[in-house]
Amino acid sequence: PAGSVTLQGGQSADQGGHVSILAGSSPEHGGSLALTAGDALGAEAARAGAVSISAGVSEQGRGGDAILESGSSTQGSSGDVILRSGAGYEKSGSVAISTGAAEGPSGPLSMLPGNSADTGGSVQLWSGAGGSRGGKVSIQAGSAVTGEGGNVAVLSGTSEASASGSSMLASADVA
Repeated sequence: PAGSVTLQGGQSADQGGHVSILAGSSPEHGGSLALTAGDALGAEAARAGAVSISAGVSEQGRGGDAILESGSSTQGSSGDVILRSGAGYEKSGSVAISTGAAEGPSGPLSMLPGNSADTGGSVQLWSGAGGSRGGKVSIQAGSAVTGEGGNVAVLSGTSEASASGSSMLASADVA
């Protein structure tokens, strides 16, 4: 195997050292930062390298946060955050977003668009189209061993000056 490269901050009894990788700034176009794992070339059953970003572990306190955030803009539009698996010939990869298990309450999973003085952001859940069958959209509350199972609530938005939003559940027409 080829040699490895490790970037590591110093260790300390008080606070470990930081590691910073910064792209260059410019009046026109700031530099990009690319983290790319190695390709698997040649072998039929080979697997390309993985990219893993993990926050620090804590023995008794709180683990570190992992923040993936697009760049902000003072006068234009902020950047996009795109999470997607790569295309595949036989099957594309999955995208899984989940919170960790806990002895107490597990953490919530929130999808919250930004507020706006004009129109608030939308939340869209779409399944994929298919040549023989379209994908499913499933919404299910959690089960419980001894207590009550979770609830499923679908609510439209309220309005201070106008009517509240509508709630609609319908099947599609036959094309």
